[in-house]
Amino acid sequence: MAIHEQKYISYDGPLKTGGAWWTFARMTFGMGIRLKRTWAMLVALWIPVMFTLVAVFLEYGARQKLPQLEQMLGSEGLGSGGLSFVLQLQFFSAALLMMLVGCGAIAEDLRYQTFQLYFSRPVERWEYLWGKFLGLAGLCSLVTLVPALLIGGLRASYFARTELAAQAFQQTAIGLAMSVGITVLVCSIVLGLSALTRRTGYAVLAFVGVLIVPQILSIIVALSAESGEASNLWSLPGNIWLATQFLVAETAPEVPIFAPFAILVAVAAAGIYAMFWRVHKLEGIA
Repeated sequence: MAIHEQKYISYDGPLKTGGAWWTFARMTFGMGIRLKRTWAMLVALWIPVMFTLVAVFLEYGARQKLPQLEQMLGSEGLGSGGLSFVLQLQFFSAALLMMLVGCGAIAEDLRYQTFQLYFSRPVERWEYLWGKFLGLAGLCSLVTLVPALLIGGLRASYFARTELAAQAFQQTAIGLAMSVGITVLVCSIVLGLSALTRRTGYAVLAFVGVLIVPQILSIIVALSAESGEASNLWSLPGNIWLATQFLVAETAPEVPIFAPFAILVAVAAAGIYAMFWRVHKLEGIA
């Protein structure tokens, strides 16, 4: 039920400052995790994660038991292809999950005017925003950071007593850092788009556009201009791939090293700015 301005009653009870962000975070996470569609999507998105865990076990077993395969894979180092694949999988998994449960995080509050209910208590606007972000980040981490911990930890433990231990731990650390970055990126975009509309469906369509339109442009640029790796700068997955190659690959891509990182940070910052701008433009609240 919508809360209209004429029904707004200021809170005069005991004041308890601080900690409201945790209430918003817990509420956002709880509302998302209780949905049946969230669990259905999590089950579907964890299927490739389980296959990846099996692949890590098979890789280690093959290197230990089959000297010929070890020679073919290369005993001097671990390839970066597996890490790039896992990070791409994490991005699309996070995008699908947030598309399903995250696009209404702020849009629903705008539509039903629940802000006056929230801010009838001594709550700061930054606490509302920070809590919403942490709640979505917690949901998103179920398909980004948690799989990265399992896959990276398993791989690092397998190679801990081999000559590839240092490289395995390095790739695990990079994978965890990139997983955190993917979580921040996706949540920032979703919250920014959700803050700009009162309809969850519009936020979903806008998010789909943010994902698909740049990907189409990337393909067009790659086919028409024959720009090679530079065409990846047009899409978010492409920039994540370029950033991963800069961090772990022996041969860096033929683009400026700062370019993919700057683009990803700029997109995340744009989402965060849209979220702050919209909430601070609200009237009728403290």
